[in-house]
Amino acid sequence: TPWMGWETMEPFAADPAHGFFVVAHSSNPGAPDFQEIPTPRGPLWLAIVGEVRRLATANGNAGAVVGATYSEAIRLARATLGNGVPILVPGIGAQGGQLATTVREGVDGHGRALLVSASRSILYASSGPDWKKAAAVETERLKVQINQLRTGLGKR
Repeated sequence: TPWMGWETMEPFAADPAHGFFVVAHSSNPGAPDFQEIPTPRGPLWLAIVGEVRRLATANGNAGAVVGATYSEAIRLARATLGNGVPILVPGIGAQGGQLATTVREGVDGHGRALLVSASRSILYASSGPDWKKAAAVETERLKVQINQLRTGLGKR
């Protein structure tokens, strides 16, 4: 989280052998309460994304967290971050984020740099003794769907 200041992230940023993600715009309904506060560089969350780009450019190891429930935020984050800087996206499934929109707005110009987080749909795929198999099936289903959605998007 950027709340402690950028110097708290510098140890992570300084080690290009390890990647890290900075929360910019979360997927919960109250996210705009503070994340949309205006700054001279746009809403606070977008100023954070600009700093993530700076850190990513320096060492190639930073990414931004942007919730899937705010597709416009994903689009603006990708436009700000450019190619190669990853976006980690929570909020698909139970929170209501749309996978197709997330992939379309979030992949970079190469059809990459998007990490979709799906927790509850995998974790709770079954409450029975087949939970491991159900989780594996759900994971594979999401992987196939994401890759189908990515097809052709890197050529924009």
